[in-house]
Amino acid sequence: MQAVTEAQPGPATEGPQEVVMVDAVPRRLQPLAEELETFGLQTSTCAPEEMIPAITTRECAAVILGAHLTPLQTWDLSREVRRRIDVPIVALVGTQGADYLSMALDAGADAAFPGTETISARLIVSAMQAIQRRERLGTRVMSSIVEAGPLRIDLYRKTVEVDGSCVPLTATEFGILAVLAQQPGRVVSATEIVKQVHGYDASEGEAQDIVKVHISRLRQKLEVGARPAGGIANVRGQGYMYLFERRSESPAFDNLSHQVSGSSGPIETKTTVPV
Repeated sequence: MQAVTEAQPGPATEGPQEVVMVDAVPRRLQPLAEELETFGLQTSTCAPEEMIPAITTRECAAVILGAHLTPLQTWDLSREVRRRIDVPIVALVGTQGADYLSMALDAGADAAFPGTETISARLIVSAMQAIQRRERLGTRVMSSIVEAGPLRIDLYRKTVEVDGSCVPLTATEFGILAVLAQQPGRVVSATEIVKQVHGYDASEGEAQDIVKVHISRLRQKLEVGARPAGGIANVRGQGYMYLFERRSESPAFDNLSHQVSGSSGPIETKTTVPV
């Protein structure tokens, strides 16, 4: 998870620290975006259907879901973010009651506030910092260990486990998985994968031929354990990315969703082809 700048106005930090802000009426988030920029954060606003390209084609520091989204949109978008990248999600739920705050958190949001675009940027930045402190405390400090959902990769021993079950991989399969799982949600081209795994520059065609067969075998081998390890998605024309589900679904939402009138259907994604 990328670091968020300290909660005080100041110059922009080194490198992109973009907060992607999503709302049914993106322009209403502009005042909040401008205030966030005084804390050294870059921001961009977009509509729900534009969110996935926004978070997968640039460095995303956090996602803010606006108060003009329907409760069902907030649910769907939170889950879509969680499948792709591991960054703080802050949901604004307007004047809705406690049920909707709870729903946003169950869907995957790290923080939810009963406010609109007038909410204090300082409060949002402080929330993101608190989320990151919690994540750091809960993460094992072992540079040779990569953990993404139920997947555990030991880079030193070159072993892979899914929910505690050992998964036998070839050297090339292990290398490809390690490259992708260390940066979940990021699209990695076939040529870059070959470069990192085998150490040479391959043509696009050669790289595709090498990677494609191993990706197919990896997908089959990762379907073990009590729950899926996520998967490797093909982003057409660009490369591959590793996806994982960090949180489970909440059965409570099934009952709540029936009470929501006028909600839109699930968000369709066309950027990736699910595994």
